[in-house]
Amino acid sequence: MSSESSVPAPVRVKNINHVTLVVEDLERSKAFYCGMLGMEEVPRPAFSFPGKWFQAGPSQIHLILAHEGSAPAGCPTPGGTASAGRATHFAFEVTDAAMAYDYLKERGANLRG
Repeated sequence: MSSESSVPAPVRVKNINHVTLVVEDLERSKAFYCGMLGMEEVPRPAFSFPGKWFQAGPSQIHLILAHEGSAPAGCPTPGGTASAGRATHFAFEVTDAAMAYDYLKERGANLRG
Protein backbone atom coordinates (compact mmCIF):
# COMPACT_ATOMS: atom_id res chain seq x y z
CA MET A 1 0.00 0.00 0.00
CA SER A 2 1.21 3.47 -0.80
CA SER A 3 0.89 6.48 1.46
CA GLU A 4 -1.82 7.68 -0.92
CA SER A 5 -4.27 5.08 0.43
CA SER A 6 -6.08 7.78 2.43
CA VAL A 7 -6.89 9.68 -0.78
CA PRO A 8 -10.43 8.88 -1.92
CA ALA A 9 -10.49 6.71 -5.02
CA PRO A 10 -12.59 7.99 -7.94
CA VAL A 11 -14.45 4.66 -7.99
CA ARG A 12 -15.02 2.46 -4.95
CA VAL A 13 -16.32 -1.07 -5.24
CA LYS A 14 -19.23 -1.44 -2.82
CA ASN A 15 -20.09 -5.06 -3.55
CA ILE A 16 -19.56 -7.89 -6.01
CA ASN A 17 -22.47 -7.71 -8.46
CA HIS A 18 -21.77 -10.95 -10.31
CA VAL A 19 -19.19 -13.46 -11.46
CA THR A 20 -19.51 -15.03 -14.93
CA LEU A 21 -18.34 -18.57 -15.62
CA VAL A 22 -18.36 -20.65 -18.80
CA VAL A 23 -19.60 -24.21 -18.16
CA GLU A 24 -20.11 -27.40 -20.16
CA ASP A 25 -23.39 -28.51 -18.55
CA LEU A 26 -26.02 -26.00 -17.37
CA GLU A 27 -28.25 -28.56 -15.63
CA ARG A 28 -25.36 -30.12 -13.70
CA SER A 29 -24.23 -26.62 -12.72
CA LYS A 30 -27.78 -25.74 -11.61
CA ALA A 31 -27.86 -28.89 -9.45
CA PHE A 32 -24.64 -27.70 -7.79
CA TYR A 33 -25.54 -24.04 -7.22
CA CYS A 34 -29.20 -24.63 -6.26
CA GLY A 35 -29.18 -28.15 -4.84
CA MET A 36 -25.85 -28.18 -3.01
CA LEU A 37 -25.31 -24.48 -2.23
CA GLY A 38 -28.93 -23.38 -1.82
CA MET A 39 -28.72 -20.51 -4.31
CA GLU A 40 -31.84 -19.35 -6.15
CA GLU A 41 -32.12 -19.39 -9.94
CA VAL A 42 -33.21 -15.92 -11.08
CA PRO A 43 -34.55 -14.62 -14.41
CA ARG A 44 -32.02 -13.97 -17.16
CA PRO A 45 -32.43 -11.78 -20.25
CA ALA A 46 -32.98 -13.61 -23.55
CA PHE A 47 -29.42 -13.47 -24.82
CA SER A 48 -28.47 -15.22 -28.08
CA PHE A 49 -26.59 -17.93 -26.16
CA PRO A 50 -27.74 -20.31 -23.40
CA GLY A 51 -27.05 -19.60 -19.76
CA LYS A 52 -28.45 -19.44 -16.23
CA TRP A 53 -28.23 -16.90 -13.41
CA PHE A 54 -28.16 -17.65 -9.68
CA GLN A 55 -28.48 -15.34 -6.66
CA ALA A 56 -27.10 -15.49 -3.10
CA GLY A 57 -27.64 -12.34 -1.07
CA PRO A 58 -26.74 -9.33 -3.23
CA SER A 59 -24.37 -11.32 -5.48
CA GLN A 60 -25.06 -13.38 -8.58
CA ILE A 61 -23.29 -16.05 -10.58
CA HIS A 62 -23.92 -15.91 -14.33
CA LEU A 63 -23.28 -19.14 -16.19
CA ILE A 64 -22.73 -19.27 -19.94
CA LEU A 65 -22.88 -22.56 -21.80
CA ALA A 66 -19.63 -23.04 -23.72
CA HIS A 67 -20.22 -22.24 -27.39
CA GLU A 68 -18.37 -20.95 -30.43
CA GLY A 69 -17.31 -17.44 -29.53
CA SER A 70 -17.13 -18.03 -25.76
CA ALA A 71 -14.12 -18.82 -23.67
CA PRO A 72 -13.64 -22.53 -22.99
CA ALA A 73 -15.45 -24.03 -20.01
CA GLY A 74 -13.50 -24.36 -16.80
CA CYS A 75 -11.12 -22.19 -14.89
CA PRO A 76 -8.57 -20.48 -17.16
CA THR A 77 -4.98 -20.77 -16.02
CA PRO A 78 -1.82 -19.02 -17.14
CA GLY A 79 -0.10 -21.13 -19.76
CA GLY A 80 -3.00 -23.59 -19.86
CA THR A 81 -1.78 -25.65 -16.92
CA ALA A 82 -4.16 -28.09 -15.27
CA SER A 83 -3.89 -26.58 -11.80
CA ALA A 84 -5.74 -23.31 -11.30
CA GLY A 85 -3.95 -22.45 -8.08
CA ARG A 86 -5.02 -19.53 -5.93
CA ALA A 87 -4.89 -16.87 -8.65
CA THR A 88 -8.10 -17.88 -10.39
CA HIS A 89 -10.97 -18.51 -8.01
CA PHE A 90 -13.96 -16.97 -6.34
CA ALA A 91 -15.12 -17.47 -2.77
CA PHE A 92 -18.44 -17.76 -0.96
CA GLU A 93 -19.06 -16.43 2.53
CA VAL A 94 -20.66 -19.15 4.66
CA THR A 95 -21.54 -19.51 8.34
CA ASP A 96 -19.28 -22.53 9.01
CA ALA A 97 -16.48 -23.01 6.46
CA ALA A 98 -15.29 -26.38 7.80
CA MET A 99 -18.80 -27.83 7.76
CA ALA A 100 -19.44 -26.48 4.25
CA TYR A 101 -16.15 -27.94 3.00
CA ASP A 102 -16.92 -31.38 4.46
CA TYR A 103 -20.51 -31.30 3.16
CA LEU A 104 -19.41 -30.50 -0.40
CA LYS A 105 -16.49 -32.96 -0.43
CA GLU A 106 -18.78 -35.77 0.77
CA ARG A 107 -21.02 -35.03 -2.21
CA GLY A 108 -18.21 -35.18 -4.74
CA ALA A 109 -17.47 -31.47 -5.21
CA ASN A 110 -14.00 -30.78 -6.61
CA LEU A 111 -12.64 -28.28 -4.08
CA ARG A 112 -9.20 -26.77 -3.74
CA GLY A 113 -7.72 -25.28 -0.62
